[in-house]
Parts: sequence; structure tokens; C-alpha cells
Amino acid sequence: MFFSAREKGARLNWPGRKVMVAPDSSISVFFLMNVVMVVLLVIDGIPNPSKRAKLQRAIPTAPYVDGQTQLGLASILPHRQPQQGSPMKALKTLFVTLLLLCAPTILMAQGVEKIGVQGLRNLIDSNKGRVLIINYWATWCSPCVKEFPGLMNVRREFAESDLSIVGISVDYNPKPVENFIKQNKVNFPIFIDDGSIGSMMDIGSIPRTLIYDRQGKKILDHLGFIPEESFRHVVARLLGTP
Repeated sequence: MFFSAREKGARLNWPGRKVMVAPDSSISVFFLMNVVMVVLLVIDGIPNPSKRAKLQRAIPTAPYVDGQTQLGLASILPHRQPQQGSPMKALKTLFVTLLLLCAPTILMAQGVEKIGVQGLRNLIDSNKGRVLIINYWATWCSPCVKEFPGLMNVRREFAESDLSIVGISVDYNPKPVENFIKQNKVNFPIFIDDGSIGSMMDIGSIPRTLIYDRQGKKILDHLGFIPEESFRHVVARLLGTP
């Protein structure tokens, strides 16, 4: 069975959010893994020993040097004494190496799920008992981007049991959103509007911020930039803290 980099990304469970692995983020590594797998299967499937040996000689090996392969992966691979490995063992080692290289890329890929009207309703219901801030934004919106540091600071100051912040992007392309999340180390969940929310709420301008109290009642629907101190003041008032 071969790996397909074009298939839907794997779902990973991060604390407080669902993450989808971006398929294109590691396509080159998956391609190399596919090539190695094909070669392994071809060599193993050749019944004629002479033809098999000829093909093996044509494929370069990856001998160990001072406990590591020529790829310089001493920090990843376990220590082994220098030895003369067979081509098949070398290829299998290369396959494992590529798999190890691919793993961090997958884990670091930050995917963004789409959300619709029903998902938004479920989100609001599931956050009853906490103050909820929903921020509609886009990567190309300067005031939106300017709001993020303040939102992230407020997120850090209040306990997750008291406050939930969710960003909903109106970007059509998820890639800029993924890059923004990674570069800015956003500390609250981000979704992308599937189009139904914008239509229902007639979101013609952004940033737009909705704030709900602990009972799930909407107490603010604001169009435009909100300073960090204003976010902090509203949250503290709703929580009954000084």
C-alpha cells in the first residue's frame, strides 16, 4: 500500500482544537517514500537471482559511518557500529529515515477546518458557562490582524474555564490562514467560514466581533477594530471580576 499525499490529511487531536494535516505540506517526502517502496517491491519480486543482484548493484547503498547514515541523522537513528549493509537493508533504512523526516512535518502542519451555521450554533451552545468571543477576520484585513495580539493577550490572562475565544476567517484560501496561525502562534481555535455564516449574518465588513455571556446570550455585536483594553474590560465585567 502506498502513501498518497493528495488524500485527505490525517486528523490530529491537539488540546482544545481539531487539527487537519495539510496534505501538500509534505508531498515531496511522501513522493520519495513512494519511490523507495516501489524499488523495494520490485527487487523483492524478482525471482531470478542474477537479475536481482544486477538490479541491486545498480542502486546506491547508504552505508553507516560512525553510527549514522550518510544523510547525517545521528540524532534520530540509534547508534550502530559501521558495517557493510546489503542494498536491501540500506533501502529499508532509507525508507525509515524518510518516514522519520516526514513525521515532524506532519505534526507541525496546522490545518484549518471549515465551519457552517450549524457548527456555529453548536459552538455557542458548547461554550455556555463561559464568556465567548467570536471574531470574524481575514488575513488580508489590516485591522483584523492588528486585533490579534490583543485577543491573544486576553486569552492568556483568563482561565479557559471562564473565557473562550474563537476566530472565524472569511478567507477563501486556507493556506494563508494556516501560515498566519503558525507564524503568530495563535493560542485559540481558528475556523474558516464555509460561506453559510457570512450569508446568514450578512457579514459585509470585518473585523466583526460577537461576545456572548455565560448564559449564551449575545451582548455585543461590534463592527470594527476593538483595542485590547476594551476586550479585557468587557470580559472582566461579564465574569464579575475587578
